[in-house]
Amino acid sequence: MVAVIVFSPNYADSPCCLEELLHIMECKKAHEQNVLPVFYHLDPSDVEDLTGDFGKGFDRAKEHSQANGDMRIVEKWTTALKKAANLAGWDSAASRPDSTLINGIVNHILKKLNRTPSSDTEGQIGIESSLEQVEKLLVIKFPDVCIIGIWGMGGIGKTTIAAVIFNRISALFDRCCFLANVREESKKMGLPRLQKELFSMLLVDDNLNMHTAESVPAFIKTRLHRKKVFIVLDDVNSPRQLELLARVHWFGCGSRIIVTTRQRQLLVSHGVDSIYDVRDLNEDHALELFSQYVFRKQLCPEEFTELSMRAIDYCKGLPSALKNLGSSLHGRNEREWDAYLNTLEENHSIMDI
Repeated sequence: MVAVIVFSPNYADSPCCLEELLHIMECKKAHEQNVLPVFYHLDPSDVEDLTGDFGKGFDRAKEHSQANGDMRIVEKWTTALKKAANLAGWDSAASRPDSTLINGIVNHILKKLNRTPSSDTEGQIGIESSLEQVEKLLVIKFPDVCIIGIWGMGGIGKTTIAAVIFNRISALFDRCCFLANVREESKKMGLPRLQKELFSMLLVDDNLNMHTAESVPAFIKTRLHRKKVFIVLDDVNSPRQLELLARVHWFGCGSRIIVTTRQRQLLVSHGVDSIYDVRDLNEDHALELFSQYVFRKQLCPEEFTELSMRAIDYCKGLPSALKNLGSSLHGRNEREWDAYLNTLEENHSIMDI
């Protein structure tokens, strides 16, 4: 899943290292492998421009290949070095001592390896078609920055869809951030602090010097613009939140932003590229999800079929309502079900539950 290239001053002296680099970059192209360069006691520009001690080492490897009559391989090495040098990685000069640098690398890779897309839809009923639609809208291989909205009423599953997508594809990006409950968090901590938290996570830097949210320092913008990022802004409810957290020109080519919200007009006015309208569950999927929570299995016992259909009709296909009502009815008998549903239908709206 991940390849780490440690560029040191004498790296390019070795044709073996350069051949290994070629193979890694081919894996990135063919299999979307994550490639993380580490520039150890070395300026990244020396790798890209083949200057300094690194460039001198490359000249020696080049002479060796020329002596063997193989000039095409030198061109491939040069191209691979330029591409690798432009990937987001670590500069040892900015992360001292070495233990800090190593911790940063290890923690970053652990986050990438700690995602298990093969089981991320376990227990999620009727979600696969929504995931497919959202992934199509994201057009992962499109080079421009893309922002899409996931829209629907509360409890319909917007956050769940965004979270599964985040787990599935975040390994394809240099940096990722899932900002949950933006509406609530912006009230508690204020938008400037939320913006700083976002940038700190994307840049792996807890010491960003930001005076105002509206005026982001040019140095931070430059760093952000060099990174292909994936951001999820969950439960957004104001234009200002999007203005301070989702300006597409801040981020590097291929970046993706997902915004979940209950307000469709918010997405339209911000000019998102696409909007996915989350639909409620159909009757079969609703019954299956409800049964998981109330009976702890997918099938509904025959004697509870009529009561279950009544509960499902009350929930209007909302996953969160089906889960909560199912959990509330778990272990109760038919008479208790009937009394409980009577109370709900007479006194509470679906949004109460």
